[in-house]
Amino acid sequence: MATKSVLFENYEKGESNVIDKDPKTDFKDLPENVLIVKVKRTSKVKNIMGFVEKSFKEEANRHIIFSGCGDAIERTITCAEITKTKFQNLHQITKLSVLSVQEFWEPKQSDLDRLQVTREIPIVSILLCKDELNPNENGYQAPSNVKMDNKKGYKRSRISQKRKNDQGKSNSLEKKSVNEEK
Repeated sequence: MATKSVLFENYEKGESNVIDKDPKTDFKDLPENVLIVKVKRTSKVKNIMGFVEKSFKEEANRHIIFSGCGDAIERTITCAEITKTKFQNLHQITKLSVLSVQEFWEPKQSDLDRLQVTREIPIVSILLCKDELNPNENGYQAPSNVKMDNKKGYKRSRISQKRKNDQGKSNSLEKKSVNEEK
């Protein structure tokens, strides 16, 4: 913490350079009409999903890339997973990379040098495709073919089955205790 206060005492933040990267560069052999959704920390999942549902229903749109960095990674993954439940049989490739941010700090005193700080922020890019992708590609995930309703139904049936089993056990214990009293 002391280094931050020394930094702010003796330096003021100057210019910043963000070396931005096109999410398409992470993936090979993509067509030109790929939908790119850049998810930000403040993006509303509901708004993103509204756009995705309208756009991805069109037959011409066969590829979509969700891209987010830093605090938006969790939201980016959420959007991709929701899309996979709404549109069945989607192939997925996930890539991780970094966004480089160069910050320059100007000295307040003439005897100090200008500082350059480079931060690297993680980025996730998720390609979802209606067509089959190369299964040998790093980060490939095949379609799961499981609907969300089926998952919920499965969980409910397992829970209700467990309750039935638990009730059966308690009834057998009651019968044993009654038999022992006789």
